[in-house]
Amino acid sequence: QVEAAQQTAAANRFDVGTVMLTTQASVANTYFALLAAQEQLTIQKANLDIATRILDVIRQQVAVGIATGLDLAQQETVVAQQRAQIPPLEQAVEQNRNSLGTLVGLPPKTLKLKGDVFNRLTVPQVSPGLPAEVLARRPDVLAAEASLAAANANVVAARAQLLPSITLTGSGGFQSTALEALLRPESLVFNLVGGLTQPIFHGGALRGQVQLTEAQAEELLATYRGAILSALVDVENALVALRQTTEQERLQSEAVRTAERAYAISEAQLRAGTINLITLLNTQQTLFTARNALIQARLLRLQAAVGVFRALGGGWDTPIYRQ
Repeated sequence: QVEAAQQTAAANRFDVGTVMLTTQASVANTYFALLAAQEQLTIQKANLDIATRILDVIRQQVAVGIATGLDLAQQETVVAQQRAQIPPLEQAVEQNRNSLGTLVGLPPKTLKLKGDVFNRLTVPQVSPGLPAEVLARRPDVLAAEASLAAANANVVAARAQLLPSITLTGSGGFQSTALEALLRPESLVFNLVGGLTQPIFHGGALRGQVQLTEAQAEELLATYRGAILSALVDVENALVALRQTTEQERLQSEAVRTAERAYAISEAQLRAGTINLITLLNTQQTLFTARNALIQARLLRLQAAVGVFRALGGGWDTPIYRQ
């Protein structure tokens, strides 16, 4: 009974590990959100500078009769719109800074982050060929194993029977074909439990060391299997998100490069008086939109990487729970 009580206490301790893992992920995501908000504010100010520069050119052209009053009013509207987007972004920076300070227990005003950090961040890499055994460090899986141990079950046998011997990640650190196949409806992993109580509980609970019925044993195994399935699904979803957001960022980076080339051409043509204002307005807006979309795409990729490490039970150098 003493051993069972100790194992039950261990299960509760791993529940605390779940909270710690969630908090660590929240800190990372909030930090990235703060950097993204700062970068978006920087880009927005650059967009305002571009719009103001074009406004100055149009004013000069109106003065010599090349542009019309309508052209001037349209660009003044663009400038006003770009300026109006700055206060909400400043608010987002402060709110994210306050949230991060709360999470790490520091006064928000002491959190000084250097400029241009966001674009220089290295997205954490997920190693190819990660074995499914790494899921055993997840707090929910550890808690389920502790519950089995409290019932004198053979945890090693349970893990061998229910934790598949596959690699979770393939090339590039994305999901492996084995993981994808394992989560199909026809996979045996969804049907395992029946017939496993004897090898896992043999010599332990079912022989009287702990009072446990066959149904109770199967319930414990079902809970353990559920924790493993949840872990596998979490990892699959997180790896899919990482792959898709990586591709999204790549495509959006190309869109920004194209938009910058188009804008450079349109500004040169404006100064030469060989472009109509509608085309210029379109290239301006395309550039502004593409820049903001790239920031969001990069933020999503960073958050997806955090999601992968959270699904794997952590990826940090220090353990998330005390032994």
